[in-house]
Amino acid sequence: MNAANVEMLMDFVDLVNHMNAATPTERRAALLALGENGQSVLDEFRNQYSGRRGSLKAEQRPEDFLGALHGDVST
Repeated sequence: MNAANVEMLMDFVDLVNHMNAATPTERRAALLALGENGQSVLDEFRNQYSGRRGSLKAEQRPEDFLGALHGDVST
């Protein structure tokens, strides 16, 4: 995991830890509940990181990663 991914993960963990929710079900509901702007907390978190390389909205396909595991793959 690279430093940018560690930072995103730690920010997400911090977000979840500071939610006013006692159970996993309550946390999930809080993450997915739509706010006044029509977005959930999770949507807003994704948007915060959407401009970064390797962001949560990366337009990459699974086959883009095959070379990392198996060397160059030619079809």
